[in-house]
Amino acid sequence: MAETMLGEMMPGEELGKKGGNPIDTSISKYNNPGNIEAGIGFDGELKGQGYGPNKRFAVFRTPQLGIRALKLDLSTKLKRFNGDLAAMINQYAPPSENDTGQYLKVVQQYAGVKDKYTEADLDNIVKGFIRMENTKELAEKYIALMEG
Repeated sequence: MAETMLGEMMPGEELGKKGGNPIDTSISKYNNPGNIEAGIGFDGELKGQGYGPNKRFAVFRTPQLGIRALKLDLSTKLKRFNGDLAAMINQYAPPSENDTGQYLKVVQQYAGVKDKYTEADLDNIVKGFIRMENTKELAEKYIALMEG
C-alpha cells in the first residue's frame, strides 16, 4: 500500500480499492462524528476525501481519530471563547445553518448548565456535539467508543 507520512492516499488510489488506505468503517464510512470540515489537517484525515456538498466534510481513517479531531477543535474553541459554550456553538454551528438554541440545550444535557465551562467539561461537551451532529444511533456508538 502506498502511503505518505501523513497517511493520505497517493494519487489514483481510492478507498475500498486494492492498494488504497485501510479505513475502519465499523461505526461510519466517514468517521467524522463532528462533521469537521476537510482540509484542516487533523491526524488521520484522508486528504482528497470528503462528503457533503463539495466534499465539505473530512473523512478520517478511524472513528477514534475523528473523535480526537473534534476534541482538539472544541478545546481550541473553549479557550478562544473563555468557556462560553454559546459562543463556541455559534462559531461551530452558526445560526445560519443550525438551531443554536436547541444545540445549546442538547450540549448542556451532557455538560450541565454553567456560566463558564472548563477543560474538565470537555469530554461531556464533545458528547453533546456528537449527539447534535449525528443520528441518535450513530451518536450512541461514538459516545460508547469514548466511554469504552
